[in-house]
Amino acid sequence: MNVYDKFGKKEADRNRLSDRNALRLIDLYSHRNLIDAETSVDQKNPVDLIPKLTIGRNQVELSLTVGRKRLYVVKNIKNFCENMQWEETVSYGKELTLTHHPSMFSETSKGLVSYVMDRYNEIESYRNDNYYENNYGYDNTKRYMKIGPKNLDILMNIFKDREISIVGYEYMRGWYAYSEEKDRWKNKQEASYRIMEHTPKIQIFVEQSSVEEYIIQSAEFDFILGKEHLYIASGRELWQTSKDFTEKMKDFIEILHASDGKICLAEKDMNAFFSNVMAQVQEYVEVCSGAEILKKFMPDKGRIKIYLDCPSNDTITSKLLCEYGEGVVFDVMSNEQVFEAWTGGQTEKALEGAGTVRDLILEERAKILLSKYFDGYERNSGILYFAGSDERIYEFVNVVARGLTKIGSVFTTEKYRRIGNAVLPKASVGVKLESDLLKLDFDLDQFPIAELMSALEQYRHKKKYYRMKDGGFIDLSNHELAELLSFVDDFGLSKNDLEKGSFEIPKYKSLLLNSMLKNSQSIKFDRDGHFKSLIRGMSAIEDRDHTIPRGLDPVLRDYQKEGFQWLKTMTEYGFCGILADEMGLGKTLQIISLLEDARELLTEEESSGISDEKASKKSRSLALIISPASLVLNWEKEIQKFAPDICTLPIIGTAGERKKLIKKAERETVILTSYDLFRRDLEQYQAIEFDFCIIDEAQYIKNPSTQNAKAVKLVKSKQRFALTGTPIENRLSELWSIFDFLMPQYLFSYNKFKEKYETAIVRDHDEEKTESLRRQVAPFMLRRLKKNVLKELPEKIETVIYAKLAGEQQKLYKANLAKAKLEIGKEIKEGGFESNKIAILALLTRLRQLCCHPSLCYEDYKQGSGKLDACMELIEEAVSGEHKVLVFSQFTSMLEIIENELKKADIPYYKLTGSTPKEKRAQLVEAFNDESGEMQEIGEDAHVFLISLKAGGTGLNLTAADVVIHYDPWWNFAAQNQATDRAHRIGQKKNLQVYKIIAEGTIEEKILKLQESKKDLAEAVITENQAGINHLSGKYLMELLE
Repeated sequence: MNVYDKFGKKEADRNRLSDRNALRLIDLYSHRNLIDAETSVDQKNPVDLIPKLTIGRNQVELSLTVGRKRLYVVKNIKNFCENMQWEETVSYGKELTLTHHPSMFSETSKGLVSYVMDRYNEIESYRNDNYYENNYGYDNTKRYMKIGPKNLDILMNIFKDREISIVGYEYMRGWYAYSEEKDRWKNKQEASYRIMEHTPKIQIFVEQSSVEEYIIQSAEFDFILGKEHLYIASGRELWQTSKDFTEKMKDFIEILHASDGKICLAEKDMNAFFSNVMAQVQEYVEVCSGAEILKKFMPDKGRIKIYLDCPSNDTITSKLLCEYGEGVVFDVMSNEQVFEAWTGGQTEKALEGAGTVRDLILEERAKILLSKYFDGYERNSGILYFAGSDERIYEFVNVVARGLTKIGSVFTTEKYRRIGNAVLPKASVGVKLESDLLKLDFDLDQFPIAELMSALEQYRHKKKYYRMKDGGFIDLSNHELAELLSFVDDFGLSKNDLEKGSFEIPKYKSLLLNSMLKNSQSIKFDRDGHFKSLIRGMSAIEDRDHTIPRGLDPVLRDYQKEGFQWLKTMTEYGFCGILADEMGLGKTLQIISLLEDARELLTEEESSGISDEKASKKSRSLALIISPASLVLNWEKEIQKFAPDICTLPIIGTAGERKKLIKKAERETVILTSYDLFRRDLEQYQAIEFDFCIIDEAQYIKNPSTQNAKAVKLVKSKQRFALTGTPIENRLSELWSIFDFLMPQYLFSYNKFKEKYETAIVRDHDEEKTESLRRQVAPFMLRRLKKNVLKELPEKIETVIYAKLAGEQQKLYKANLAKAKLEIGKEIKEGGFESNKIAILALLTRLRQLCCHPSLCYEDYKQGSGKLDACMELIEEAVSGEHKVLVFSQFTSMLEIIENELKKADIPYYKLTGSTPKEKRAQLVEAFNDESGEMQEIGEDAHVFLISLKAGGTGLNLTAADVVIHYDPWWNFAAQNQATDRAHRIGQKKNLQVYKIIAEGTIEEKILKLQESKKDLAEAVITENQAGINHLSGKYLMELLE
């Protein structure tokens, strides 16, 4: 309807100012208003849409009538659908003018309207497909819409429990006139049928027409075939049958129908008919006459028997038999009656079993199943066989053969049973504790040692089985065998060890051995009294009550006293370990208490005259403490403070001076040195045996290939302890390296450790291996967290501050980012990350420096930095509130820039970098922590401490600070945590506010996400931590730049 027609010329003149789209909008909504008005008028008298189905030999067609009281034929269904699509108003006759909109139709018709429109849209989508249009489109007049089986089911579901009009063809139309199929619907009179769900029984009649011929006949009935349902007419009902009925009865009904309801069978085929056809359709048919005839052909109950043999190591043979009644046996493959007995050769034929009706379906199913696995068949003997690899033989024996029991009884020859049931070794172990060694006596009950070692090799390579020389298979997934192989592998037993029947292992493997043997279901073991006593003592460390050194008892906190008990017990039993308390819990003080206890014990021995001259050479309980250079003096001060009776000897000075000092070592108590100096002076230490060797910040030896790690592992000492708050920073190999210092080979060689644990845990996320490693290291590691033991420690609040890059800074960053993407992508493509590591790291470092301040990369840069502005705001606010601030950065040049800004703002500060002398370092720390203001000799009292992350991230006690600012994020989350814990430790009385300044939308945000994702590994293995740029994949590196 056009707006001009509706509102007249005056309205038209006014609308000449409107554009075409505005007028269209008015038209559309005017039309909608018209439909709404018509709907409101006709709501009480809606239009009906009535379907009629016309059924042909292989065709169903839908026609429609429409109206209220009087119905009009829809002469063109396609036009009707197009009118519905465009909501056209059309006159069908004097009593019906219809606006084609769904709301105009009755509720009972809306489902049909929707169905017809769906079919229309489907046909339109196949517009140029002649096959589809001929079979599923319209007839030539468009009065009929052809309905396929799938769409017939949909239509019938719409009209379920309702009536629909159906008529048979009176004449053929179009291509279908040439079909030779018989009509499925013979009733040419139109009638209404109620659609109902019902599954009937089809009546059949059986009679014998001659001596050797039988007739199977069914009553006639009309039916329509859908995709999932048959529709059978009965009176004025149309039964929609079940899916199972349709699947089983479709062919039966159609063939009978095509044969005028009757089929003829020769007597020789009756058995096959009953076994194959009647067996499947019997639940849906009713034999109205001739049931006694069918009974003659009902199969006897058969029992499948499968015989298996292994005539050679690479061949499996089988005989498939079926037994009926007592002793009537048929060879299913040759189809002959045989004697039942079979020992691998040809079966002997038997006399024909008179009157036996074989169950051909049962036999055929068994035949098909076996033919899947046996690809060979000897016609003369009726023997099935296959020749294959060990893998195929093993798969058949352990998987396939077990499944054959589902179809019948399985019988095997002795040769076959030998390959499937290899005898497993039975092991027993005797354990004796002799001095610092465990002596194990091992017995395998005459199982071949060579075979066990070969099986072990297959087990290491995660094979499923091992095949013995006699052809038998050992299942390597067998729990009992896996225990034995794991025992041999874990303790590194050689063929020679097993042949001798006895071997020795270090005492520190006692707990691992006990745990393994205690839970073993396959290894019998006997422990002597000394071993049992050791295990009982180590299992009840919390109940130990060693006397704490007199001067330290009032000083130690409860958890530190527990730490002393653990250290003392480990020493008592000759074990080494890691004191892995979280940073700030006083690991140093716990070690000092252990050394003071040792000193007091030696003093008592000397005063009582127990020690002889030889012992007196070791009387000073010589201890070697190796730490980062920055902590050597800290150790000396801490010992002097808490245990002043311990003599300390810091090894410092020139090479010559250090040599003289080391020569005096036997007369002193504790030697203090750095990793670097120890490595240089290693030769001087070789003549000395220490009672204790302590390595502080043990992560310094995390890389086993470094000279530091190699050197400390050469120390001669009775006891070794490692101190670190982060036993794992990046990789599990770091934990292995520390244990290799403490107890060599406890975690095996590195290659074996990597194979057994690292790959499985890191790559495969193997929870069982993670738990196994945790159990193995747990007895030798003591770790407590601040949140659990220092309830009085103030809260640590972490906040991320996002800073936008300044204008010129952002341009430079984007330009360098684009360049970095190209260059890094090229480097990775050409040689991978490892071979181009230095170049790639340089590009990433440049991006991080641009985030901090572009002047780190461009000397002539004169503009600002968003991060620097954010940092100065935080510092100024904190200082004005009388807070003390630690500012960490990895770039010393960035600290210089912040230093200049502090000078401009007239804010006093201290600065500590790698170039700060050790003595000056200690003075700065003391001055910063001084609350009295008496330390003025080094400068004005400062509230800001600038610290390079690498130089000051460990070993400092800066509890005067209550604000920590990380100017730039580091790849290593643990390193940042260590820096934060310079302030968040014992002695801190204020809440600690930690700020991480992140340049928004840059690589720094990705680093922050990396930190979070890399905390899981150590938490799984140690306490229930991880990082490092060096271990990122090329793909992840490119993701950092997105």
